[in-house]
Amino acid sequence: MIHFLSDRPHLFGTALVLYGLLLAGCGGGNEVTYDPEQILQEIRASYAEAPDLTLEGTMKASAVPATINFDAWVKQYDSLRMTMTGPFGMAIGGLAATGDSFIFVSAFEGKVYSGTPDRRTMAKAARLSLDYRELVALMRAEVPRFPEKGALARGGVTSEQKSGTLHFSARRGDTVEQFAVDPKKLVILSYSQQIEREGKEPDILVEVAYDKFFMKVADRYFPEEAVMSVDNGAMVVRVTINRVRSGVPEGTKMTIDIPTSMEIERL
Repeated sequence: MIHFLSDRPHLFGTALVLYGLLLAGCGGGNEVTYDPEQILQEIRASYAEAPDLTLEGTMKASAVPATINFDAWVKQYDSLRMTMTGPFGMAIGGLAATGDSFIFVSAFEGKVYSGTPDRRTMAKAARLSLDYRELVALMRAEVPRFPEKGALARGGVTSEQKSGTLHFSARRGDTVEQFAVDPKKLVILSYSQQIEREGKEPDILVEVAYDKFFMKVADRYFPEEAVMSVDNGAMVVRVTINRVRSGVPEGTKMTIDIPTSMEIERL
């Protein structure tokens, strides 16, 4: 006579347990669950290890046909200075900015633009449709408006884990900011900012995707490349970092000397 497992309750129960363990081992049960608040604070702490940065790289914008070489010095979010050259070392211009004002020297036009560094004036002056904080964040490979401590508990920021990646979302009125984090390397993988209005398609202001290859600077990882799309894809900027160092050399000027022969246009 053939005996089925149902004829032996103790064996049937054992088989179910073993089957359940097998499924758990083969499925997503092995995925580590991360504490999103802890990961955010660890990322913030890693940023503090390199508050000032010196960078060298290239920038290619869809609005400009040539690849631009740049050197940049970033002192936290307080000040930024960039010098830009084109093919064969041709001078293109320079940018010096703080949160309140900027100066952009255009060698091609023989003009100097100055004004408040918002998206509109930066686009007009330097063909970079970014505001000051977004530009600095791109250089620093950071989120422009990092969530405050406790924002998750208060409900101002929500989080979700997908395949080992943490995804965060924050809403300010009709503005939604989203970013994804690698909790192992403590790096931002993507960032987006969009306007959502009822009955309309989202208006995407900024989208950034950071490269998966990272270099270590101080005690944080830094991506080698970032691609930023602004104004619903109207302009795409690809930034490649060739070298990045922690700190700004002593004596580095964060301002630009304006030639007396150049016309200054206030935007």
